[in-house]
Amino acid sequence: VKSYGFVGKGEKLLTIGGNGFLEISMNQGNASQEMELKVGGKVIISL
Repeated sequence: VKSYGFVGKGEKLLTIGGNGFLEISMNQGNASQEMELKVGGKVIISL
């Protein structure tokens, strides 16, 4: 999505950050804690 305003509070979203990388985020939350993500860990995205 283009910005956090497109999703509700607590919803997860994918955005392209300013550095061009895909970012996993959560509106008014912490996606890394919620999804138990660690730096260097693998993430599989299915569409």
